Amino acid sequence: MNNLRTPSLNTEECIAFMRNLSLYLHAGIPIYRAFGLIAESNSRPQAVRLVRCIAEDIREGKTVADALAQFPRTFDPLVIGFIRIGEMSGALAEHATQIVQILQKRAALTRTILSAALYPTVIMLATFGITLFLTLYTFPKILPLFKGLHQELPLSTRVLITITTVLTQYWWLVILGVMVLCVLVAFALRLQHIRTVRDRVSLSIPLFGILIRNYYIALICRTLAALLERGVPFIVALELTTQTLRHSLYVRALEGSQELVRRGQRISDGFITVPHLFPTVVVQMIQAGEETGTLPESLRACAHIYEEYLTEQARLLSTLVEPALMIIMGLLVGFISLAIITPIYGLTQGISF
Repeated sequence: MNNLRTPSLNTEECIAFMRNLSLYLHAGIPIYRAFGLIAESNSRPQAVRLVRCIAEDIREGKTVADALAQFPRTFDPLVIGFIRIGEMSGALAEHATQIVQILQKRAALTRTILSAALYPTVIMLATFGITLFLTLYTFPKILPLFKGLHQELPLSTRVLITITTVLTQYWWLVILGVMVLCVLVAFALRLQHIRTVRDRVSLSIPLFGILIRNYYIALICRTLAALLERGVPFIVALELTTQTLRHSLYVRALEGSQELVRRGQRISDGFITVPHLFPTVVVQMIQAGEETGTLPESLRACAHIYEEYLTEQARLLSTLVEPALMIIMGLLVGFISLAIITPIYGLTQGISF
């Protein structure tokens, strides 16, 4: 089966997979038969192959967690950890249900971030498209007129002529340069210190940095709450939560908290040392939960608050970014229009004179 370890599921398919698994197990259907039914309910060949691979591994004696672990692109360490704990405690169905809730919340947070970035991205692409159209289609048609003028062209026109010449005559070099740049960026992002710099910069970007911070606070608090409610030890909960994160600064913060917990200190003792990642109100809510023995409830409340913040700030971002992007679009189009109109205006003035 090792040659078949390539299929994967997207987020929605993974949620549906876990939901169906929970339903079948709650109905008392044996685990091997449950995976067979899940495979039959899928129409995508790749998904069917993945589920049948898992079912075959289980039939050969592997645990469900070990079978799922063969597909790390689909099932992250948090899912594997939940399933493993569920198998050990005899509550696999309940843990599968919990996974569905976690994945749904995570998907909702991701959609909030993407929706906030969607509108600015569309505006920037539209601006880029209009600029290319004017530069590569409109301007070249009147370029011969400018070259025939016996007068010095304005700086804006000369700059636009240079850009048009490069894009039309050396387009292959431009494409090659972009490809090389993409490869270099992809390689650089594999280096830990480059990723750290990228993540530090991402948190300092106005508006976007707050979105990113609130996203990770909500994600971390909700994941920890779900694990602790299931009786998972603090250390294991922190380890599983850390493995689901992609932001190096938050990974480092949670790894530091793990060390402190191993020494007998509290989770909040680690969070309080990084106020730029976990604001005072987050630390205070966690401390209150630790002191009253209601840490899962405090974490869940904190997650809910920051999910609300995230939604509100995503709306605010769209409202604030729209005017700025329209100004940028106007400046670019205005520059090109000025570069075209100014020489023509100069020519007409010369004729009238």
